[in-house]
Order: sequence, then C-alpha cells, then structure tokens
Amino acid sequence: MKTVSKNYDTFAEALIIFVILLSSTTGWYLIDFLGMSYFWLIFIGSTFLIVYLFYRKINILDYFKNFFKNKLNIIIILYLVWISITYLVNFIGKSSILYIGKAWVLVSVYLIISQAYFNNLSKDRKYKSIFKCAKSIFYLGIVLSIVGLYQFVYNSNKVFGIIVSDWPSYNPASMYGNVNGFGTYLFFSIVSGVYLFVNNIESKVKYSIGAIVVAQIYIMYLTVARTSIVITIIYLIVNFTGLCVFRRNTLKKLFNFKMILILIFANIAMVCILNMSDIKQYFSSKPIRTTERKASDMLAEKNSKGVNSRQLIWKAVLSNYEEYVITGDGLKYNILKRINPEEVISKRSKGVDRISYHNTLFRYFASNGILGLILFLALYSYVPLKIFKGMRIRKEYSFEFLNLLTFLLCIFLYMQMEEVYLGEVGLVPIITCLMISFSNSFIELED
Repeated sequence: MKTVSKNYDTFAEALIIFVILLSSTTGWYLIDFLGMSYFWLIFIGSTFLIVYLFYRKINILDYFKNFFKNKLNIIIILYLVWISITYLVNFIGKSSILYIGKAWVLVSVYLIISQAYFNNLSKDRKYKSIFKCAKSIFYLGIVLSIVGLYQFVYNSNKVFGIIVSDWPSYNPASMYGNVNGFGTYLFFSIVSGVYLFVNNIESKVKYSIGAIVVAQIYIMYLTVARTSIVITIIYLIVNFTGLCVFRRNTLKKLFNFKMILILIFANIAMVCILNMSDIKQYFSSKPIRTTERKASDMLAEKNSKGVNSRQLIWKAVLSNYEEYVITGDGLKYNILKRINPEEVISKRSKGVDRISYHNTLFRYFASNGILGLILFLALYSYVPLKIFKGMRIRKEYSFEFLNLLTFLLCIFLYMQMEEVYLGEVGLVPIITCLMISFSNSFIELED
C-alpha cells in the first residue's frame, strides 16, 4: 500500500512540474506548434489528473470538516466570490463566465486542494518534492541559458536554423520575443540553483551548480529584464546574509578553496564572452566595424526611459478611480479608451482589447475594485505574517523561513512592475499559488 501511495506522490509531483514548465516561456512555443485548443486540452487534462491524484491522498471527509478551520481557506473563498461578483457586474458575455470558471479551477486546485495534499506529506517528503521541482526548473534553465548565450555570441535570433524569437537579432537574449518572460524564468532557475547548491553541500555536483548559477546570472543580464535582475540581486544578497547568520558551518563547507576558484573562473569566462567584441578589437591591428549592440547599451537605453511609459497606465487608473473603486471594470478594460496602446506599450498592441497594467495592485484595483485589492493583499500576506508571528512566539529564527520570506518578498516586488493575477495561467501565478500553499502547510507542520 505504501508503494502505491508513493507512486501516486511521484506521479503528482511530475505533473505539477510539467504544469509549471508548460506555463513558462517555453510553453508558448507549444501553443504555436499544437494550437491554442490543444494547449488548453493538455493543461486542463493535466490539472484534473492532478486533482485525481490529490484526491487519492486526501481524506475528503476530514478535509471538508476542517476546511474553514484554516483561515487561509476563508480568505481564498472570499477572494474567489468577490472577483466573481465583479466580473458578473461587469458582464461582457461568454468570456466573463469562462474567466470566472478558469479562476475558480486554478485557484481551487493550485491553492486550496494542493494545501490539503501538502498537509498529508511528511516533512521529509515535502523537502524531496521541492528538491525535485527545483531540479527540473534548473535543468530547463540550463537549456534556455545555452540558447540565450547562442543568440548573443552569434548575434542572431536563430538557433540551429530555428527562429526562437521574433525580436531583432541585435537583442542580446530573449525567448518568444519576450525578454521579460525569459528573465522571469531565469530568476526561478537561479533560485532553484541556489536551493540545490545549498542542499548539495556534501556532493561534488555543487561545483557544477555554482558555476552554472554564475553563468545564468550573466545570461539574465543579457535579457535586460530589469525587474528580474533587481529581485535576483535582492534574493542572493538576503540569502547569503542568512547563511552567514544561521548556517556559518554550511557557508564554510560550500565556499571552500576549490569552490572559490571555480566561481572566479566562471566569472572571468562569462565576462570574456560578454565582452568578446571589445577583446577582439583590443587585439586587432585594424579597427573592427560592428553594428552589434551590447547589453549595457540596451540597459542604459531602458533606464533612460524610466518605467517605459507604464506610469501613463497607472495615472489613467488613478485619475478615474471613482469608476474602479467599487467593483472595478472586470474584463472591460476601459483603460484602452484613455491611452494609446501603440505608444504606451508597443506597436504590436494595435487593436488589442486587453493589455497588461504592468502592476499587480493596479490590475486588482482596476478589475475588481478596492475590496478585490484588499482581499488579494490579505491572501498574499497571510503566510509571511504567520511566519513572523510563529518566529516571535517561539523566538526561533531559521534559514528555511528566511528563504520563504525572501522568495515571497521578491515575487511581491516583481508584482510592482508586472501582473501576477491569481487565477490566470502563467508561470508566476502558478508558482505563487503553489508556494503559498506549500509554505502554509510547512508552517502548519512546524506548529
């Protein structure tokens, strides 16, 4: 019986990993290859198969009996009910019904039911699950990093004859014409790499992981995805500080003489690759003419534009706050009547009926009103506040809890420049739901 249960757990973990990767930037290529209908069929089929596997692990009677004892579940239900009301008040037809249905399914599976599943796992099994997930994200990150580096070295958006991005070839590195999507995935890959690095302290594989994480940091720089770059820096600094405070012995074992040499060599190698044209120029007797644009040039250009006109979207929402404050405008996106998407976002936005607010808080306020925003903040802040409360009561502080808090902080900072709407298909929303669910079950186990 234990073997059967273990097999269900292994299959469930594999499917969760599959859904995460399917929701990432690489999944967009699958849409082109199979079409949107087949993509949805695969995604929904995988989701309901996950529900079945969770069901095999959960005691349904006890689950429903104790459902409202979990305060997070109450917040989630209030959140789902309220956003449903706002979309019905701003009803625009079948798309409103489909959107509400999608939100209920995704939040129910990846935030509510997943909690019940994680609660039934032992602490050891929880660690094994997160370890497997981190490995998968990191391995795919290695593949994408190689593709990104290839684009930069060969100054081309074609990789082995396949067009991987419709951005101009001078763009250092991107996936599917989206540097932010690539940068976001690399953030999760680097976080996963750091987790594997810290938890492979006695293994020789830590040397490879350390070098690859360094390389991925440089690849992220090539994406020029500023938000991802900033939150990655914050994550690395806080976690290194955490190791210094809570795990000094681990720190000493990780950063031995051999590791320091490998990290120095990895940095030197990546700096040389990124400055290849300058190196060629230095050693050449004749001047080399090139139209190549460096990542530093593009980063400087982006910084000169501030927040890339996103403030125009936010100002338009604030200027008409009376329209949004009660129930928002649902999926109507009245913002399109007040801005020119081609100028504010890009020329590709001509004729669109929906845009990104490039800020999660503005999205919730505009779509679901002030109560929708408050419920989202209550949902998202529940776990961090619970961690703080638990540490204060027990007067115990650990690297694990610091890691969880840092991760959730970085995602919240990411939300200030990008949309992360809980109930939509996407890498960040899916991972955010799972991390809130996992973290809450982890805290319940500690308590």
